[in-house]
Amino acid sequence: MHQAIAQSEVADLMQGGLADANKLLHAYARPFGESFGVNLNSGWVNTGAPLKPGRFELKIVANAAFVPSNNKTYHLDALGFRNPVNRTVYGEPAVEQWEYNNPVAPTIFGANDETATIRKTLTYQNPATQQQETTTIAEISLPPGLGIGVNPLPVVPQLSVGLPLGTEIMLRYLPSVSTGSGQDAFTFDGLWGLGFKHSIKQWIPGIKQLPFSLSMVVGYTSSRSRLGFDPMMPDAPAGGEFADPSAAGTAYTGPGVAEADYTGQGVEFNTSAWNVNILASKKIAILSAYGGLRYARSQTSIVMTGQYGFAGEPFTNENDMSDPNNGRYTLILTEKNPIDIRMPIGQMGVVGGFRLKLGIMSLFAEGTWSKYSTVSAGIGFGWMN
Repeated sequence: MHQAIAQSEVADLMQGGLADANKLLHAYARPFGESFGVNLNSGWVNTGAPLKPGRFELKIVANAAFVPSNNKTYHLDALGFRNPVNRTVYGEPAVEQWEYNNPVAPTIFGANDETATIRKTLTYQNPATQQQETTTIAEISLPPGLGIGVNPLPVVPQLSVGLPLGTEIMLRYLPSVSTGSGQDAFTFDGLWGLGFKHSIKQWIPGIKQLPFSLSMVVGYTSSRSRLGFDPMMPDAPAGGEFADPSAAGTAYTGPGVAEADYTGQGVEFNTSAWNVNILASKKIAILSAYGGLRYARSQTSIVMTGQYGFAGEPFTNENDMSDPNNGRYTLILTEKNPIDIRMPIGQMGVVGGFRLKLGIMSLFAEGTWSKYSTVSAGIGFGWMN
């Protein structure tokens, strides 16, 4: 998603526990997923009037969504990170606890400053000394933001064709693209969208002859991409070691620590978005202006795919307290798709825009005022109304 989330930092997050890693990544990435979906719901139209039958326009549209200020930070306390978690270590009660000085952290669109480090501690009774001890089991530097408040979506091509009965069909498409090879390959599986514009004025008695257009517009867009990366190997908590699986009394579960067991890891980024609009439009000479209401809904998901290994409980040989593996982490707990975050958003907005028709060319722009406000602009070519 951006260089602030490095592969090694994701591995550190997961060492702090999968549930907490999902919470942190969701809070950090949510404005990106929401604004990306909002972008896909923008730029569908440049006038409220459907194209006449047989007429067409090929457009190139660029969109940008503005991130609200309250989505540039998140609060660790609100995620429950102050709450202690009771667990069992060596058969005795133990407590996990996150520690940090500043509970406010930047999202991906937050400040690009040096951020705080949070630590997860474990307080337990050591069976060898019978003393209560506190040890750090995870230490994470929270990722910084980009220091910007806008998420741009570059070029999206769209073809619109006029049909009978005051209807227009709209098609969006970007082909699949792959770069790299093997574990480091990036694949953009493409973007496609389907939309319809229909004149509802013709069905409303009393306004058919009035000099403006009134239409309903619906659109749906889907986008998918995948990124592979080098295997993340299991890692013992800070200062810890994995037990020797060949020593008597130890037992690993899962595939172990061989690199071959963790190939095929990667990230999938998927978004689906749909919107419904009611638009009124008026054309005067070469200028068409329109405005209305838009309800837009989308869901973006980020899933870490593949198998990952994590340290389990420390080993203790109750029959031999001198066993050199005592206190070492012996279990490799494996999880498939350990990070799975969903970022849905629905918002109502006021939309307005204009188009300049210059022969077979058009220039247009649009703005939407909502939670995530947007702007769109582009150029079109074709046989237009």
